[in-house]
Amino acid sequence: MLGFAALVEQFPDAVEKIGCVTEDGDRYTIDSPSESAERFRLFQLVLDRFLEQHYQSHPGGRAMLFSDCAFILDEHPLVCALAAVDLMQGFIRMAIPVRMGIAFGTFQEVRSSSDVRDAFRVTRSLFTGTAVARASVAERCGGKGMRIFLHPSLAPRVEDISWRATVLQIDPPYPAAPRELSYLHRGFREQEAEQDDRELFRLVGVMWDRAPETAHVHYATTIAMLNSMRRALDRPEVVLTTNSWGKHVLDASPQNDPHQAE
Repeated sequence: MLGFAALVEQFPDAVEKIGCVTEDGDRYTIDSPSESAERFRLFQLVLDRFLEQHYQSHPGGRAMLFSDCAFILDEHPLVCALAAVDLMQGFIRMAIPVRMGIAFGTFQEVRSSSDVRDAFRVTRSLFTGTAVARASVAERCGGKGMRIFLHPSLAPRVEDISWRATVLQIDPPYPAAPRELSYLHRGFREQEAEQDDRELFRLVGVMWDRAPETAHVHYATTIAMLNSMRRALDRPEVVLTTNSWGKHVLDASPQNDPHQAE
């Protein structure tokens, strides 16, 4: 999850207690979830919904979730690619900025346990493997924004992924991620895909407005990459502009909407 460490520093408590006093002098408190707690809740909500659906068609898959990270495993690269696209769309719908890496390699689940002795607790989730290390390296390759980076270990399997997902070459390539995955909507109903795409742009703008200035580069890069994804699908670019209040909004002019063009 992007920016979560800074958000926790700003809102360190899960619940803020706000003291209030009535006109009669009675005291009471209101439980107000902090912004970090709310974002963490929504992050887990997207994962839980996805895993519930994913389990129905892929009961042999595995997932390890901890803090603001998640590892999802499957032996088929296409399944992981489509899962990443589905998750990215779900996170953006909840206004949760994330970045992902996908890699191919080994995986070993060493141990998972939870021990309690009096007040002393030990929770273990031990796993390793080249797939884990490579996916982490791809996610941290240096690219900005909300993106799905593909590790070089996936090179022999790009054709399999491209059957159902759009793979983009990064120019210049990152050593740990020469390609990335488009997460725009694909389908035969172009008008619905257009509407869904524009909603992604709008929500990125909403996140951009909420973000601190130091993080603006991530959202500007995300918009640029979304338009690269649209060009790969032969769709016209979407323009995100600012209104008189300085908020990011979609440009609704006809020349930017192929369904309104003559």
